Amino acid sequence: MQIKPQYLFCSGVYDRNHCYSTLQNQFHQLLLILIVSQEVQSLQLNQEETDSRVIMYCNYALEHGYDHVRIRPPDSDLIFILLYYAPNLNITPLFDTCSGNKRRLLNITSLAHDNTHVYCAALLALHGFTRYNMISAFKGIGKVKPIKLFQKTPQFHTVFEKLGECWDASDDLHLQLQDFVCLMYIQPMISHNKCG
Repeated sequence: MQIKPQYLFCSGVYDRNHCYSTLQNQFHQLLLILIVSQEVQSLQLNQEETDSRVIMYCNYALEHGYDHVRIRPPDSDLIFILLYYAPNLNITPLFDTCSGNKRRLLNITSLAHDNTHVYCAALLALHGFTRYNMISAFKGIGKVKPIKLFQKTPQFHTVFEKLGECWDASDDLHLQLQDFVCLMYIQPMISHNKCG
């Protein structure tokens, strides 16, 4: 039985002699010259969700002298985490996306710098609000529609940025989030922020 890596982190854009991979929640260094896999004990965690570990993996690559890290995740969820943290990393994450003739590397640091911190923080909160992974928390909406609505309505950028600031959301924040949900379902907002 062949085990497919959850993530593959390569040392740079052109140097492909060293890659790092997560296999069954274990972090491995792949030496591509001999195709040898050795476990990296310093990066072993009991945490199930690999997405949130990616920043630690980027820092590990930085500690080993790399200035780029190539990341090929199984889905697009990781881009939200990377956009938020990229401006504070001293390494350039390259998001390896698509396949075949459409395959490309997205420079996450450049994308983050092209947007404001508020926007990147709000995108991460929106991602959590609509539910992580490929399943939407909202029936019949999916994952793309909330992102498109978010992009079209800048007044919600600060709303979602506030969502990630503290554990307890204010009543005002709840009402603003309710407005966003109403707009997702294309229902006009009426008095007291109730969908009409």
